[in-house]
Order: sequence, then structure tokens, then C-alpha cells
Amino acid sequence: MTPAARELVHMIFESLFQLPQSGGGVLVQAGHFSLFRWKESACCIPGVFHEIRGDSTARRRIREVIGAFPLATWMLGVAIVKELRASGTHSSLITVVNDWQHVASGVPGGARAVRESFYRSAAPTLSVYARVLRCTGLASSLRTGIGRNGALVSENWLRHRVARHLAKLQRDEDGEGALLRWEREPSGRSCLKYFGESEPSTVLRYNHGDCAGEISELVSEAHRLGYRALLNFFPTECAGPVVSGTERGLTIFGIDGLTVLNVGLSCAGERSLAGILDKGGVLYTSCLTGTQCRTWHASPTPSSAPTPIQ
Repeated sequence: MTPAARELVHMIFESLFQLPQSGGGVLVQAGHFSLFRWKESACCIPGVFHEIRGDSTARRRIREVIGAFPLATWMLGVAIVKELRASGTHSSLITVVNDWQHVASGVPGGARAVRESFYRSAAPTLSVYARVLRCTGLASSLRTGIGRNGALVSENWLRHRVARHLAKLQRDEDGEGALLRWEREPSGRSCLKYFGESEPSTVLRYNHGDCAGEISELVSEAHRLGYRALLNFFPTECAGPVVSGTERGLTIFGIDGLTVLNVGLSCAGERSLAGILDKGGVLYTSCLTGTQCRTWHASPTPSSAPTPIQ
């Protein structure tokens, strides 16, 4: 592990050890990747160039556009789980998969069939991820039970799940002063808005969640499964929905006793973990009472004190 990676892991452990040590363990989301429908075929490939065999064009394009982020964050997650387990803290690994954005329809069975075909062959996790687990003696560290695809958690599933979750919550609290209310948009479609923030925000449109909604539901799932902390590695370009989704998940669902650590890293074609960390990153720590932010630069040097987000 490089000095920069050790510094990042130290920062994460510093945050984790500030939490109450009683209660559940730590759920780690690492290795996030997207699915891509390749050419005109009815199958898709994972956006992890280390996983691709037999198609040099696909491997090269994904390496250039996405780079090492998926495998690099998986290895970071595995290293953290190994340390946590060595210290007696229960911890498990999952990987969230963007399986809606680049999986086009227009094939027999539609996007659903493409997704299901991938998960049948890939679950419980990618082969390159499984090899890392075997090499570190952590083959039993995968967390299943969030969705139906082993330790691979479908964003499409999270989007539909949060829609049902929020709609039920709205029905249960419907009435004067409710924080969740259906409203009519200029287009004539209904959307569900949340009025618990300084400005009302749309949390459901077209009867399914968005990127922020996915995170809200992931937070809810971590709490449902009894974890006291969720550690989530994400591409920095997604910081807005990740932070807002985390905060809404905690507040809308009234989740106390869970702390969420969102670690943002670059995902822009870097060839190695060192190249990713050279671009710096950000750590958001959120609980029911608010969010704090720490950033670092080329050689990660954490700020002396966390900065509250207003």
C-alpha cells in the first residue's frame, strides 16, 4: 500500500474509531462500477477493465475513460475490512452497480433481460474481486441480502425500492404538516416532494427514485441490517446526490445510531490507486445531526479539523 493510501486508510479509521464501539459492525461499499451494453449485442460488460477478457477494444476504452477506480476502491475496501476484522469488528463488503444508465433497451426482453443475464453470470461478485478476497483470506466477507444478486447491489433495484419506501411513508404520515407531499408538475405528472429542508426538494419523479434516492435506500438498508456505520467509496463527480441522498435517508427515515462515511475519489481514467489519490479527495461524515467534510490534496494531508456543512 502506498503512503497516500495508508494516509487515507488512517483518516477513515480515525473517523470510525470516534464512533460508539457498541452495536453493529461496518458495511463497506467498494468497487462501484457501471454496466455497458457492448455494441449491438444483447449482453453487457462491467466497467472494470481488469475483468474484461477477449475484447481488447472494450478493455482499452474502459481503461481510458474509467480507469482503475473500481478495482482500486475494492482493494481499499478489502484492506479496511481486514483491519476491522482483525480488531474484532464485524464488517462486510458490497458493490453497488450502475445498471440503468448505459444499459439501453432495444434488445429482446429489454434492459431487464440484459441486467438479469449479467447478474446470473457475475453474482455474488466479479471474478477479479473474488481473487482479491481469496488472496487476503476474506472469501467469507461478502454481504448478501440487499437485493437478489449476491454482494452486487443493483442501482435499478435501489431506485424502485426507495420509491415504494417513500410512497408508503407518505401514505402513513399524510395530513396537515406532512413533510412528504405529492404535487403536480407543469407537465401534468405527479412528483413527491420533501419539505424538511430549507427549500422543497423532489425525491420521486415518474414513480422511481434518482441518484440521491439510491443512496437514501442504501442507508436505510444498512440500518435495517443492523450496522452502526456505512463506508461508501464513490466517484467525486457524484458528490452532490451522494451527500444529499445520505442526509435525506437519515432524516426522512429517522435513522439514528448509524454513521455514514462517504469517500469521494477521482474516476477519470487514472491507471492506478496512486494516480487516483494524487488528485486528492473528500470524506463526508454524516449522522442524524448533520454532515462534516474533510478534504486532502496530492499527498493526502487531512485538514486539522472537520468543516460542518451548512
